[in-house]
Amino acid sequence: MKKITALVLAAAMSMTMLVGCGSKGNGDGKPSGSDEKVVVKFLGKAFGDKSYWDSAKEGVERAKTDFADKADIEIVETTADEQKHLSAMYEAVDAGADYIITADFVDNLMEVAEANPDVKFITWDEPIEGVDNIYSIGFQTSEAAFLGGIVAADIASGDLEGTSEEKRIGFVGGMDETPVIQEFLAGYLQGAKFYDESVKFDASYVGSWSDSAKAKELAFAQFNNSKDDVIFACAGSSGIGAIEAAAETGKYIIGVDADQSELYVGKDERKVFVTSVLKLIGNALYGAIEDAVTGEYKSGYEILGYADGVVDIVKNDLYEQYVSEAGKAKIKEAEEGLKAGTVEVKSIMGKSQKEITEFINQFK
Repeated sequence: MKKITALVLAAAMSMTMLVGCGSKGNGDGKPSGSDEKVVVKFLGKAFGDKSYWDSAKEGVERAKTDFADKADIEIVETTADEQKHLSAMYEAVDAGADYIITADFVDNLMEVAEANPDVKFITWDEPIEGVDNIYSIGFQTSEAAFLGGIVAADIASGDLEGTSEEKRIGFVGGMDETPVIQEFLAGYLQGAKFYDESVKFDASYVGSWSDSAKAKELAFAQFNNSKDDVIFACAGSSGIGAIEAAAETGKYIIGVDADQSELYVGKDERKVFVTSVLKLIGNALYGAIEDAVTGEYKSGYEILGYADGVVDIVKNDLYEQYVSEAGKAKIKEAEEGLKAGTVEVKSIMGKSQKEITEFINQFK
């Protein structure tokens, strides 16, 4: 993968106070030509989810292989227990970690980072700025969802079996007023309108990440009552209910975070997936580790998107089967525009809930 921070490298190099490889106790760092390997500890959890954490783990495993001559990288599985996670972080420090990679439990991260200024930290999905030893990655998931919205509009505008002539698309989210989820919706709607301004939408929230029964109820309402042809299920494990509803009604689903169709290989549910919107955490972590082992680590908060190779959509056999040639051409147009900067996807991150609501409502 090309270095994901290439676009900001010049700026980072000019800010020498923010540049430097991690060190164990002396703050001097290890130069890229040093024979001494850097020590990297990745603290993850819920491995096997075929989504969020597995994506992160995949990137770290790839880095472990590719940078074996420069770094000793260890993958440590923790739990969802906050205190146990904190203990694992201190254990990583005691074990001589130069870099610790982890997510969630921001209070733990801030505590350990403050207590150990010579250890460098890499995290994601938290806009942490102004801490010299923390690098935080943000994802412009709205760009991937934009591509997903094009796909959804193509399905709703086409003549696939089970679709209506209403040109309606749906969205089932986990928790309402959660900016990370609303960012997906914002991009999704922009993409749908990019394809066809006349497309209408419905959006519902489960109020939970693990209530598949509620998600199924909401999806049935969108499929049967509103006549939506496809739903973007962005609701954690609750999304299983939306997938079941699609299978039972002969409608379609867009998955999230990973290729969710792989969870249903050999099952009837697989055929409901048109694509999945990808948040490629592994690619982002791979790039951050590459920066670390080559002496180009920098602190601060950086938002990465499609052009950086960290968000995308799945293009598998189902995508090829379901998406029309017109839809594929529109996807290609959008992809080229995102790379060139000629297609802009607006983000809602950092906006108030009032501003987010107003932004979403303009698409009605």
